[in-house]
Amino acid sequence: LKQDFEELLVAVLDAVRGVDLDNLKLRISWFFNAEGFITADVQAILDQLQSLTSPQYILNFLVTRNFIGYLNYELTKAFQKAVKSDQLKARIEEYEDKHDAFIRHFSFNAIIEAFRQRPNLAPVSVVGLPQLSVRLETPWEGRSVYEWKEVLAKLFTWPPHLIIVSIEKNCIVIKYAVLPFSISSVLRDLKDPHMLELLKRELATVEVSEIAPPHQQVPVTAQEID
Repeated sequence: LKQDFEELLVAVLDAVRGVDLDNLKLRISWFFNAEGFITADVQAILDQLQSLTSPQYILNFLVTRNFIGYLNYELTKAFQKAVKSDQLKARIEEYEDKHDAFIRHFSFNAIIEAFRQRPNLAPVSVVGLPQLSVRLETPWEGRSVYEWKEVLAKLFTWPPHLIIVSIEKNCIVIKYAVLPFSISSVLRDLKDPHMLELLKRELATVEVSEIAPPHQQVPVTAQEID
C-alpha cells in the first residue's frame, strides 16, 4: 500500500505542474483555517504555506510534515480539484479503493502488530493540530479498521478531516489530528449527548479522552458519556 501511495504522489506531482499557485494555496489553506481557532502553531502552518513558491513545494511541505501519508491521503483531493484533472481523480479513487481493501482485510490487532514489527510503517504525530483520542473496548481488537471508518462516516461529516497519528493497544486507542476547518463541528458533535449516545450504541464502550486546541485540553470522559 505504501508503494501504491508513492506512485500516487508521483501522479499528483506530474499533474500540478503549471497549476495556478494562488488557487492551490487557497484550497489547501482552507483546511487549516477556522474562525476562533487560529493558534500560534496553526498560524505558523498558514504562514509557511503562503511562503511556498511552487505546487511541488506545497505537496512536499504537506508530506514531510505528515499531513499527507499512505494512511492519510484525503488532502491529495485538494490538488485534484485545483488541477481539475479527471485522470488524477481516477488515480486517487483507485488508491482509495486499495486503501479501503487494506484496512478491510486487517483487524486492529493485526495492524498494531505490523506497526510493532515495522515501526517505519506506523503513522506519526502531526505538530500544531488539535488532537482527538478515541478508546474502543472489546470486541474491537478483532474487528477491522474499515468497520470503524464506516461507523465514523455514518455518524459524522468530519472524518475526512481527521489524520490518523497513532493506533495503540490498550484496548484500542486511535489518535487523530483534526484539521482546523472541522474543529467547530467536531466539538459540537462530541458535546452533544445524543451523538455520544449514538457512539455508545454503536461501539458498546467508547471514550473520547481529549479534543481541544494544543494549549487547552477539554476532556470528555466515559462517565460524561454515561
